[in-house]
Amino acid sequence: MSEYIAVILLGIIEGITEFIPVSSTAHLLIAERWIAKHSDLFNIVIQSGAVIAVIPLFHRRFHQFIFRLNEPTTRDYLLKIFVGFAITGVGGLILDRYNFKLPDPKNLKEIMPVAIAIFVGGVLFIAVEQWLRKREPKSYVTWSVAFAVGIGQLIAAAFPGTSRSGATIL
Repeated sequence: MSEYIAVILLGIIEGITEFIPVSSTAHLLIAERWIAKHSDLFNIVIQSGAVIAVIPLFHRRFHQFIFRLNEPTTRDYLLKIFVGFAITGVGGLILDRYNFKLPDPKNLKEIMPVAIAIFVGGVLFIAVEQWLRKREPKSYVTWSVAFAVGIGQLIAAAFPGTSRSGATIL
C-alpha cells in the first residue's frame, strides 16, 4: 500500500474517532496492524490536527478565556483546567522517565490489551449512563472533577486503548 493511501486512511480513522468517546490512538494502533506502522510523532501530529479542529466547536469558551479573563469564574475554570493538565503532565513525565512506549501493532500480544481497553470503556459508558440516568447534571466544574479529569487522563495514558475523552467523561 502506498504511503499516501495509508496516511489518508489513518487520517479518516483519526477524524472519525477523535470526536466520539473512543480511543483514536487505539484505533490507529489497530489499523496499523494492517497498514504500515508510523512513528509516534506521526500519531501525535495527526491527533494535534484533530484537537485544533475542536476550536470552532468551543469558540465561545476560547473567547471567554481571551476576553473575560478578569472575571473570577473564568479564572477559576482556567485554574481547574491547569490543575487537571498538571496532573496529566507530571504523570506523563513519570511514564516517560520509565520508558513507557505504545504497543507494537504488529505484535498481537501487545495489541490485545488495547482491544480489551476499548471494550471495557464501552461497558463502563453503559454502566455509568445507567447510574447517572436519574441524576441532575451540573453546569459547573468542581475541584473534585478537575482532579478526576487529570487522573482519567493518566489512566488513558497508562493503558493504551483507553479513550482520553471517555476517561474524562466517565
